[in-house]
Amino acid sequence: MGYLDATTTGIYRYSRDGARVFRFGLLWRRYVVPDAATTLLERRLRGYHALSFALLMAAAFISDAADLRWPWPLLVVSLLALTIGPVWVVRGLQRAHLTAADLVPVDRRVRATARARALGAPTLVVSTFLALCLGSFGAYTGVTDHLLDGWVLAVLMFAGAAYQLWALTLLRAPDGTETDASLGQDSFLM
Repeated sequence: MGYLDATTTGIYRYSRDGARVFRFGLLWRRYVVPDAATTLLERRLRGYHALSFALLMAAAFISDAADLRWPWPLLVVSLLALTIGPVWVVRGLQRAHLTAADLVPVDRRVRATARARALGAPTLVVSTFLALCLGSFGAYTGVTDHLLDGWVLAVLMFAGAAYQLWALTLLRAPDGTETDASLGQDSFLM
């Protein structure tokens, strides 16, 4: 399973009457997802993540290459990704007027473990290493050049690395029920 496949792991909640519910977007509105629409929704969500990443990277390169004082292309693409993208992902779905009390409770640790399994230990190790490298570069830039951008990068990357390290610990459950071998994956950290 690839990284984009992992973005669709654990995205559904269920109402007390058994309806599949999806929550997405800036306002975190809830939508009912019929069985026939799950494949389409997951394909749209993976496409949204891939396109958003590609556009953000392109806007970052354009902002850097143009040596702009403020990264306007990056800000515009970010706003478009946060506003128009979610509308495209959920189009055609029926809005669910449910509160959190109407949904079956879900343990966040179970959902995080499912995402960690979907990503797999090799992906988590590599992305943690890269986040630590980028965070170190940001801290170095912040110290040597006195740039706020470097410190922002360092904080974001170190926070991401901490989350990924936590996800790696979820793969090594002490009771032995959540191991890579039981999932049929290659044992990387076991």
